[in-house]
Amino acid sequence: MSKILAVAVREYLDTVKTKAFLFGLLVMPALITGLIFVTTRLTKQSEEKEWGTRKVAVLNGERRFYAALVERATLNNEEDPGHSVAFEPVQAPEDAEAARSRLIERVRTGALFGFLEPAPAASAVAGESYLFNTLQTRERAFTRLLRQMLSDACRRVRLEAHNLSAAEFAALIQPVDLVTQNPVTGQEASKAELFTPMIFMMLVFMGAFGSAGGLLTSLIEEKSNRVVEVLLSALSPMQLMAGKILGLATIGFTLVLVWGGAGYAAASYKGMLHLVRIMNPGYFVLYYVLGFLFISALFAGVGSVCNTLNEAQSLMMPINLVIMVPMMLWFYVVQSPNAILSVTLSLIPPFTPFIMVLRLCSGEAIPFWQVLVSNVLLAAGVVGAMWAAAKVFRIGILMYGKPPSLAEIARWVTYR
Repeated sequence: MSKILAVAVREYLDTVKTKAFLFGLLVMPALITGLIFVTTRLTKQSEEKEWGTRKVAVLNGERRFYAALVERATLNNEEDPGHSVAFEPVQAPEDAEAARSRLIERVRTGALFGFLEPAPAASAVAGESYLFNTLQTRERAFTRLLRQMLSDACRRVRLEAHNLSAAEFAALIQPVDLVTQNPVTGQEASKAELFTPMIFMMLVFMGAFGSAGGLLTSLIEEKSNRVVEVLLSALSPMQLMAGKILGLATIGFTLVLVWGGAGYAAASYKGMLHLVRIMNPGYFVLYYVLGFLFISALFAGVGSVCNTLNEAQSLMMPINLVIMVPMMLWFYVVQSPNAILSVTLSLIPPFTPFIMVLRLCSGEAIPFWQVLVSNVLLAAGVVGAMWAAAKVFRIGILMYGKPPSLAEIARWVTYR
């Protein structure tokens, strides 16, 4: 046991002293947070950027509709001069194609920002469907404003046809305010609740894979440098594997504690601690530990049979594809935590730690028997993975040259 602890302490200290670890521990979360903030800020600035006055032609627009559209644009231009729209009527019902060609040329030269024309299936009343032709198809803010102007103008024409004023219509369609809240906590629902389960799952994912990836790299480096031969002169292959896994497990805990603590502090600052408390910390630790042990066993087996990282990549591909399934299905699991697919995946060991964390954070009641069975099956999977990894590790750690095939590795596992 003392030899296992010695390997674990060495592995931990050698890792935490590196600049790469400190970068991942402190700088990486700050970079991710900063990137999200900067991206959000730039997107907002892009949408708020003033464009002055943009000229838009209206081809064969119905007279009442065009008048209402100009009135709506005038109101907008007075309230927000930096985002003005000027409409120009173009009537050519007998030669629409020629007029359209001239408008396209004006758009190309920049004389027009774009032009509107009734869609083929447009209604005869105020043109309920319009096509907007422009070279700036990614201008979401302008498109949103133009759509609002068209809707308001079309609505105005319909109201006048029924002798209703805008105020009377607004009173008739006044929406009902509905607030969704949790009956236990009394907290109102928010968009953040949807992403909270994913954040907890990502904590498990990054902590487990970040540490297990270090195990893979460490084994390959020590094997290629022949350091492992010196180590095996003082301890057994099983002691070496157990010590490395234990040491990297503590590294993973360090990462999760720092990142989780930063997230908790941010949630406390924003008054969103009720979102953090939906995850039972005992369950989180349990699924993280079992998930890490399962993944590290797979990585240890791969690392012991490979001499270079390039060789390891081909063997890691199936493992990575399997583990990516929870990443692709997280939204479905959060929305339907008790669906057959969600329950089934949560009972399959490679997916269990990630899917169960998502289900437990979803806010819906999860039957205790499913929690119990998932832990039992995951623990059994860990035992099986460790047993298989030990078999492979014992033989592969001292083998050099051409990496073994999957069939050979399978024979090692079944060899007595």
